[in-house]
Amino acid sequence: MLISYLTAFIYAPLVLFLTIKGSIDLFLFLRTLVLFIIAPFLISRILRKINWRNESMNTILVNFFYALLFYVIVGLKRDIFISQISSLWPIFAIMTLVSFGLGTIIFTVVYRKKDYQQALDYTLFGTYKNTALGLVIAASLFSPAALIPISVRAFISPVYTIYIFSLRKLFDTFFNMSKVDST
Repeated sequence: MLISYLTAFIYAPLVLFLTIKGSIDLFLFLRTLVLFIIAPFLISRILRKINWRNESMNTILVNFFYALLFYVIVGLKRDIFISQISSLWPIFAIMTLVSFGLGTIIFTVVYRKKDYQQALDYTLFGTYKNTALGLVIAASLFSPAALIPISVRAFISPVYTIYIFSLRKLFDTFFNMSKVDST
């Protein structure tokens, strides 16, 4: 999984550049890619190598970077949210159904065959992995309006994350799918 993730750092920009050469500011695209995808990835690898175990600092860092990302994708588009609020409801409904529906399906399939941690990993990986790359591509290629679905998802994400982390209890309670984890 790590190899495919690292390959995406090279493959996605290359394919994008080869298909729409003149339509994109390559420097802006690469800068955004480094800032929002590569730098956080490298920081996470460094923290993993030094065996970072400071839970309070983890919470602070996660909240800070979520706030920064939220500001970038929502705060900079606030005029769209204020002036076109009624047009956001269909996008909100679609993003909610896709996030919760896809997340529930992935979790159910993996949890029935594997353990909770793998179900959680696959679910989060399958529903969040390409959000940052989508942000980078949309910000680089299209008008600010193209960021609206990702911005709307930023409002759904906290509730979705709580939901995904509570699925184990829900499944164990209502569907009698209790298992012994390998962790």
